Amino acid sequence: MNDEMRDLHEKLGLLSGRVRDHDVLLAGHDKVAADLAQIREQLADIQMEIGLGDGQPKKSYKPHSNPRWWDLGPDSKEAEVGRLRGWYDDIARRFLGAKGVPECVLEHDVTLLLLDAACEAWKTLWLPENRTAKTAAAQCEYLTRIWPSTRAEMIRVISGCSHQSGIAGFDGLTALTGVA
Repeated sequence: MNDEMRDLHEKLGLLSGRVRDHDVLLAGHDKVAADLAQIREQLADIQMEIGLGDGQPKKSYKPHSNPRWWDLGPDSKEAEVGRLRGWYDDIARRFLGAKGVPECVLEHDVTLLLLDAACEAWKTLWLPENRTAKTAAAQCEYLTRIWPSTRAEMIRVISGCSHQSGIAGFDGLTALTGVA
């Protein structure tokens, strides 16, 4: 091997080592950056809750953490179901129209997923203090397409379940359409 090639191999080895060293440093930096971003978010949430920041208390909705339904213990699952029951009774039944949805809606895992998503989407659209044109359009979309299709899907997937075997004359299509 000539001297020129030996020098190139040596430089290649040195540069490769430096790249590996920098990769290790950057990996540590990414973790620190992620931790810092999380801390900043927590600080901002606390400042918003106590009214610090720009001097104006801000009312906004931060979506509920995503429940891992498949991994919840009985007590945790019951707490999540209770949260959804409150929204379903107070909002879905009163304001959105839950006609035809079987009473056992909170007893099925698949409908818990649907209700959780519907609940969080509703809260995201209706709980913020300020409404933009985009928010108003999204509210219309929710009322005319998202909630009706979610309601229909809940009725479809639990129609005829074992909870309903004692319901005389229950018909999922009639419950969905309201027409006998």
